[in-house]
Amino acid sequence: MTPITAIPEFIQAVLEIVSWNPVFPWFRGEPANATTPLLPKVFRKKYDENNLLQTFRRRAHLLNLPVIPPLQATDQWLFLARHVGLPTRLLDWCEGRTDRTVSRHLASHDTTDPRQCRVLRW
Repeated sequence: MTPITAIPEFIQAVLEIVSWNPVFPWFRGEPANATTPLLPKVFRKKYDENNLLQTFRRRAHLLNLPVIPPLQATDQWLFLARHVGLPTRLLDWCEGRTDRTVSRHLASHDTTDPRQCRVLRW
């Protein structure tokens, strides 16, 4: 496997993968020099996820969010918490052919050199 060094090479590699696999792949971008394993943010440090989520549920109305999930819908609360930037057990992934470069963009948010990024396919 040769390293991908440019966006057109990346898109071509994705198209080759998708051409034999009718299921759209999922992608995750991260810095090439990432020192942490592929873990959700809540598990990289010792966060108390339950306390964070309960506090978020109590204070969510202060954020003027357009939708507040039902209290018992923990999955929806986790999605919303991740959306506003709280550390959760969820990982961010991009799905499908149209979003194949989004993961590369997200991986490069801290650098101007796209060669300093890597994209994982699942």
